[in-house]
Amino acid sequence: MTVTSTRLRQVRQDALADLADVPAVSRWVRHGDLALHALDYGGDGVAVLVLPGITSPAVTMDFVARELVDLCRPVVLDVRGRGLSDTGGSWTLDDYAGDALAVLDALELGPDTILFGHSMGARIAAVAATRRPVGGAVLVDPPLSGPGRSPYPTTLEAFLGQLHKAQHGTDADGVARSWPRWPRREQELRARWLSSCDEAAIAATHAGFESEDFFDVWPSVPAR
Repeated sequence: MTVTSTRLRQVRQDALADLADVPAVSRWVRHGDLALHALDYGGDGVAVLVLPGITSPAVTMDFVARELVDLCRPVVLDVRGRGLSDTGGSWTLDDYAGDALAVLDALELGPDTILFGHSMGARIAAVAATRRPVGGAVLVDPPLSGPGRSPYPTTLEAFLGQLHKAQHGTDADGVARSWPRWPRREQELRARWLSSCDEAAIAATHAGFESEDFFDVWPSVPAR
């Protein structure tokens, strides 16, 4: 299935207002032609670069970062094509890993930085961890689909259906129909921020879940 960005990404005014309630500072990083945005929660601990999932802008990981601030310095990336980061024109694991490494460099996050990725972000963290020394890699629920294996369990149509509802102005009740067990605040954030995700980026990433083999990378991820 080929998808192009027929609808413009939308960052709603009420979504931007959410950032006022987040105890983090926006950091901007230039990687080539792309401007990448991250939320830096500060602190004196070891830096942890948080890499979210396929349709999760950085702010939707706020509930995770808040739990980490007493232990480390969480920095949550808006992966290209999501949140406030630029879209770009390619969305391979190499592209995403390059962005993550650019953030490490620009924010001067040292070799003890831990990469913490969820779902798509776990795949990104795995590739990035093989490119240079890091303090560790925490891979939460990486998609194990790939060539010759069962497909990723959530279809592209399901992701795009949710995106299109967000583009047309969904609310927390609409999100709750897909994610009924989520806390209300997380449903509200997703309703406001999902439309910031680029349709082509989602489609290319989902296709990568089938064509890019996680197990080509997994044996090379350093163990700590």
